[in-house]
Amino acid sequence: MAILFVLISYFIFYVLYISKFDVKGRALDETAKEPNDIAVYIKILNIDRKRVNYRHFLHAIYLTLSIDLGLTYFIFYEVPIKNIVLKFLFGFIVILFILWISIMILRLYFEKRGERND
Repeated sequence: MAILFVLISYFIFYVLYISKFDVKGRALDETAKEPNDIAVYIKILNIDRKRVNYRHFLHAIYLTLSIDLGLTYFIFYEVPIKNIVLKFLFGFIVILFILWISIMILRLYFEKRGERND
């Protein structure tokens, strides 16, 4: 049941991310102003804009973010902490840890594909 919950939340977040940028088309146009979260990921991951397929990059980022949000959502609601402040603190720490792991995985992925600046 828990895996089903994570998969459903992942699917919902992924569809929201893709519909947000595919419907408007602005994030798929490389000449348009890119969203702030993508600009941050390009700087963090040290991505070479000339070697990367922008649409593939967007899908990889949004796939990772939707998995992160689904896992965080599941962990946050499954932890039996009664104090709301401690629960939010725990959720914040979990978000940071999951984002750090996903950034490391994305760095390895784009480094293997040769799309990072050296």
